Amino acid sequence: MAAVGGEKAALFAAAILLPFLVGMVSGINVAFVGATFPLLLGLLDIMHLQHQSVAYLILATFSGFTGVMISPIHICFMLTCEHFATDLFTTWKRLVLPSAGCALTGIGLFFILI
Repeated sequence: MAAVGGEKAALFAAAILLPFLVGMVSGINVAFVGATFPLLLGLLDIMHLQHQSVAYLILATFSGFTGVMISPIHICFMLTCEHFATDLFTTWKRLVLPSAGCALTGIGLFFILI
């Protein structure tokens, strides 16, 4: 049985929110991939949507990467701010718009591939 509208909407939300939150909390790429990709692949298998795995994993990758980039504990971000003697919050505000562009690119690619 293929997934219906509500189930696909929940899967879409999970593919965005889970990697984003794990990426933001951890600040490293390996964490969101290791913690969320097995879950998403399992859900895709249960829902008989394996043929859409690439689209969902691309969506999850862009979402997780966005979370990592705006994470205040991302070590590269912290060291860069320290090296250039900039204010962490002021610099972080400048990352929001490019990070939103990254997330929207992932969503766009998802809809192209789906």
